[in-house]
Amino acid sequence: MSKRRSVNGSHVRLELTEERCSLPKDINEAIQNVFVKGIMQTKFFLNSSSQVDSKTFSKEEEEIEIQSLGNKGVSRLLFAIFLFGIYRTLKTELGKHKISTKTALHNMFVVAAMANNTLTHAMLLLTRESNYSLLTMNKILDSIGERWWAKHFSGSMAVARLAHFLLAEGMLVYLPKPCEDIHWKIDLIAKVPASSVNLCFQVKADESINTMWYKIHSGKPEQDSKSNLARFLNGVEKFQDIYKGSYVPIEATLGSKAFDRGCLQPTGYIIDALNFMIQEASGMIQHAVPDPAC
Repeated sequence: MSKRRSVNGSHVRLELTEERCSLPKDINEAIQNVFVKGIMQTKFFLNSSSQVDSKTFSKEEEEIEIQSLGNKGVSRLLFAIFLFGIYRTLKTELGKHKISTKTALHNMFVVAAMANNTLTHAMLLLTRESNYSLLTMNKILDSIGERWWAKHFSGSMAVARLAHFLLAEGMLVYLPKPCEDIHWKIDLIAKVPASSVNLCFQVKADESINTMWYKIHSGKPEQDSKSNLARFLNGVEKFQDIYKGSYVPIEATLGSKAFDRGCLQPTGYIIDALNFMIQEASGMIQHAVPDPAC
């Protein structure tokens, strides 16, 4: 199976829901159980020559959906935690034994991308109070150390917050395929219906600021081709070749202090900045489209 095929999966379309889900009282136990279940599967991936793909965990995903009793937000959260159990243990074991086979490293990055995207999806389905309570999950999950949960939580929350704004503006919003996330550094894809406005975002969170920062790019970087920015801009160019459209690459950093804890909706000047970002990007696309009269 080729690398491209093994991680291609599909774009997950995100949507806003009127009734968001709450976490049940026994969620801590459920989280601990699926995390341990993920840890128990790590040994297989350390010694396997098979690459992870979108169907690798379909059985576990289905079992978690049944366990969640129709609560889609909880289902997405528990599946994300299951994947994090695999990712964190795989990362630790690879470092401990100083083994870094190409397949094992590939699987680690794919599982991490799947976990982060699934957590972002869960945040859009859960209530503000539920998202706020997720901040305390480090007490359950940080047994491995390094405060990894806080890092992944803030990153997924930043993507969820940007997605929420774009959806509220009437845009079509998608999560990238794992390969697009890993190799091209694309975190979010957005389209304006019935227009030529298409956007690819690289999203970061900054816990120290109460504002947002963005940069809209129009060409390739003049720096190290191995940098994250170069990989993102080159990745968007390849994305355009595959999906036949014009996509504007945008770097966006959202300050966590600009939002109430657990809240996805931006307020005040953050809304103004986001609106200006979309208007500026839209103007660049329209300017790049040739005049039919020419």
